[in-house]
Amino acid sequence: MFGRVNAPATSIVLKRLKPRTTYDLSVVPIYDFGQGKSRKAVGTTASPFKPPRNLRTSDSTMSSFRVTWEPAPGRVKGYKVTFHPTEDDGSLGELIVGPYDSTVVLEELRAGTTYKVNVFGMFEGGESNPLVGQEMTTLSDTTSEPFLSRGLECKTRAEADIVLLVDGSWSIGRPNFKTVRSFISRIVEVFDIGPDKVQIGLAQYSGDPRTEWNLNAYRTKQALLEAVANLPYKGGNTLTGMALDFILKNNFKQEAGLRPRARKIGVLITDGKSQDDVVAPSRRLRDEGVELYAIGIKNADENELKQIATDPDDIHAYNVADFSYLASIVDDFYVSRMETTTVLKDLKPETEYVVNVFSVVEDESSEPLIGKETTLPISSVRNLNVYDIGSTSMRVRWEPLSGATAYLLTYEAVNATVPTTEKEMRVGPSVNEVQLVDLIPNTEYTLTAYVLFGDMSSDPLTTQEVTLPLPGPRGLTIQDVTHSSMNILWDPAPGKVRKYILRYKIAEEDDVKEVEIDRLKTSTTLSDLSSQTLYNVKVVAVYDEGESLPINAEAVTQPLTTVRNLLVYDPTTSTLNVRWDHAEGSPRQYKVFYGPTAGGAEEMVNIFGWISLPVSDKLQLVVLMREIPELPLVCPCTGFFSVHSYLENMQSTSMRVSHSHMY
Repeated sequence: MFGRVNAPATSIVLKRLKPRTTYDLSVVPIYDFGQGKSRKAVGTTASPFKPPRNLRTSDSTMSSFRVTWEPAPGRVKGYKVTFHPTEDDGSLGELIVGPYDSTVVLEELRAGTTYKVNVFGMFEGGESNPLVGQEMTTLSDTTSEPFLSRGLECKTRAEADIVLLVDGSWSIGRPNFKTVRSFISRIVEVFDIGPDKVQIGLAQYSGDPRTEWNLNAYRTKQALLEAVANLPYKGGNTLTGMALDFILKNNFKQEAGLRPRARKIGVLITDGKSQDDVVAPSRRLRDEGVELYAIGIKNADENELKQIATDPDDIHAYNVADFSYLASIVDDFYVSRMETTTVLKDLKPETEYVVNVFSVVEDESSEPLIGKETTLPISSVRNLNVYDIGSTSMRVRWEPLSGATAYLLTYEAVNATVPTTEKEMRVGPSVNEVQLVDLIPNTEYTLTAYVLFGDMSSDPLTTQEVTLPLPGPRGLTIQDVTHSSMNILWDPAPGKVRKYILRYKIAEEDDVKEVEIDRLKTSTTLSDLSSQTLYNVKVVAVYDEGESLPINAEAVTQPLTTVRNLLVYDPTTSTLNVRWDHAEGSPRQYKVFYGPTAGGAEEMVNIFGWISLPVSDKLQLVVLMREIPELPLVCPCTGFFSVHSYLENMQSTSMRVSHSHMY
């Protein structure tokens, strides 16, 4: 495929290309006398699908770290996560997760190594461009303290059969699964375990659920704690609906240890949104008398947790910001009778909450004491200031906010001359000034800043700024103008100039000619011009980023000159001697016209060199070429004559002399 571009245009939009395809490009200048050298480049078309955004990495250990992102717009079929050490593209790892997953833990990594991560949105028709990030694994792991029971134990005389349904998907990760084990151990420690007291069974799910142990498998607390400590990590996708059906059909059964008079309790622990329906399976469990608790961690869907949990949601659905907060949930189940105050954490900003306080005696709860309060809004970025604006960069500064955990800045070109996508920059809480680089010159950008508080973000603050054009040459002047040439001079452009391009044309015509000039030169000579003609001249500097704005000038070429000092001398009855000084420039030839003044046929002779031409009555005209100017031109007649000088461009001027006397 090829396209034609008429000068002076220096850009073209290539259409009807395939998305996400790399193309080899060549640009060849065409001259009247042939083709110039081609310049090659490579370009890749964008994906028609929007990528996910706001990639974050966290929880780095010696062999793993967590990757989190915000969902891609559109009907996503899933996400592909690829990762490799920055210095080793060959060691490429890949994970596929479902459309509702927005976090994953990458495992079995090298210690102390920086990894590049790409997250692709997967759609019906293909993939999006990747969302790119990187993270470095640690050189050693820090051990976290296990959850301590602090002596809290529920001494209820009632029987309860509790089935724990644990999310073991890829988004949990092995380090966090250890925290989940500790949380389960804390639950076990709280209850009085025994065949006539509290029994705890456990099922783990991701793709296919499986029973780790039944309700009646362990009859003592110590045996149950050992089973929890050895609980393996499954890995896979998040299919919560299937898992809820599984525990109804397999774990809440007499053959699995269910007791007829025992209170039936199901506890779901998950960190993501289910990839299948959860409403119908959870309703079937509740219809069978199972009291459902739903515990969400980090990226869990709060609405989905409430759909699963038994009413009222405020005592059956929990959502914490991090795995480390799991310990507080056990305390939330049973607050000591000595406590009269508590702090509610991980609430949503600018949200009204209804608070219910119950007193619990044995298995009975009192009527609640009810109160309402609204949390404060998250503060937005203040005093967003853009300064030090250049052709390809600008600096952005804002006022720091207390309590912020990070800042997110997104920026995108508006009506750019080349295809662009939104870019983003995430910085820590101590940074309130950044530089944006690799921008498109002379282009408007929209910049949007957010304050991040954990996984929550503020309302955006947006501004627009325009990058400067690439700096061009200055002081364009035109000197030494003749009838066919002119000298062009300019002051150099600043920065890393690749070359200069000079374009010139006759003012009233469209045909533009172009001259490439070395970056170290600041002058050139235009030749082969038409005489007495107005020329427009433009000079641009060429950078890697493109061309600068042009600097313009114009000049009129001089008219063609005639021969000087035309002299007729030494007449005879049949000859005239004629001589002249050369015309300015470099005439290609002279034409001599002559004829009787009284009237008669005019004759002409071209002077290319030594020639002999018949004139009349066997007389001869002897013409001498200009290389030997001291010899005369012998013109064998009287009357008038004119001498025309013809230059390289074949235009002419003339000088005419008449004689009326015969000799």
